[in-house]
Amino acid sequence: MSDLNRPDITIAYFTGAAEEFWIPQEFPNAQHRSVTSSGTEAPVEEILSGRADVAPDDKTSLIELQKKVPGLATWPSGDACLTSTLFSQPVGLAIDKGQHAFLGWLTAVQKQVEPQLQAEELRAMKAGQ
Repeated sequence: MSDLNRPDITIAYFTGAAEEFWIPQEFPNAQHRSVTSSGTEAPVEEILSGRADVAPDDKTSLIELQKKVPGLATWPSGDACLTSTLFSQPVGLAIDKGQHAFLGWLTAVQKQVEPQLQAEELRAMKAGQ
């Protein structure tokens, strides 16, 4: 991450997106460029035009974005990009109040299947490349 936390790096992100608040905290030395949405998964136009060096992207849309923008590089590269927990947003569990036993069971199931789910997600993403 420290590779991006330099004054000569410009990071573009969508105005109003969660990254707008996270990126300046995580990369205080980098230049920050908040832009309006252009209908793409990430502000790649800012990179292509030379106004930014990097932009965050959701790993689930990465494969399609790489097809649309030949030569697009990811950071971290390879599997590390697909398995990165940088700015992760875990899925929550919502249940009625007072159902502690159900929450305990649900949490246990989630922890049990999580490794298989992550492996399957990685496999599916690689298959789409």
